[in-house]
Amino acid sequence: MQDTVVDDPRPRLTIVTVNRNMRDGLARTIASVRGQACPGVEHLVVDGASTDGSPALLREIASDGTGPALRWLSEPDGGIYDAMNKGVRLSRGAWLLFLNAGDVLAATDALAPALAAAEAGGAGIVYGDAWIAYGDGSRALRPAGPIETIVRTMPFAHAATLIRRDLLVERPYATDGQACDYAFFLACRSAGTAFRYVPGAIATVEAGGVSDRRRVRSTLERWHAVRSLGCGSPRLDVWYAAALLRAAVAPPLARIAPAPILRRLRRARFAG
Repeated sequence: MQDTVVDDPRPRLTIVTVNRNMRDGLARTIASVRGQACPGVEHLVVDGASTDGSPALLREIASDGTGPALRWLSEPDGGIYDAMNKGVRLSRGAWLLFLNAGDVLAATDALAPALAAAEAGGAGIVYGDAWIAYGDGSRALRPAGPIETIVRTMPFAHAATLIRRDLLVERPYATDGQACDYAFFLACRSAGTAFRYVPGAIATVEAGGVSDRRRVRSTLERWHAVRSLGCGSPRLDVWYAAALLRAAVAPPLARIAPAPILRRLRRARFAG
């Protein structure tokens, strides 16, 4: 583990960033964290043995002695959720936020309201809104939805969510799928964990993640998680069957649709 000098041995929040050969995106993420006005934040980067210069970048930034404490390691891992679990084990904050390489915080004061709500007690998971950034330069606001909708979809972006550390210590992410974060949040909800919504965007997330690229598999995994926790119903089965059809036809349509139509569809997707 490489780190800067840590003045506060017990940070309020650990931001965990998982990276694998995304040096430029990692640089943007680190700059975003270092620009935060919220005190008591440490940044932990779990790099998967990148070969694109990411470790050299981390070594350079960690040694300059400015900004929030940056700790990092670079070694092979078993995939993104294995790396995230590693980040949980190495974290020191009472709360965690996963901000992966390429994602950034929405503003310099984005963390303060959510962290204040988290520390006020009464909830184990605190979430807000997120911006989704697309490769064509456009972006769309993804307002967080009611937690009751979690049986159908993720009501919020993972990068816009603060999680109490002990929840992830007790229930680490599964590592054998691509909707393991959804399964974690659904299990927390089923176990009675309290969720709290804080208005305002917390993060800007790059589109095109694994769940975006493999929507059919992601939808199937969410459906399986719902049924395995006893949350299913005939009505939900119909909903998921329709969702699978949409997931199958969306990628080819996206490839041929004109850009203005795509932007309208993105806004409609997150407005409903």
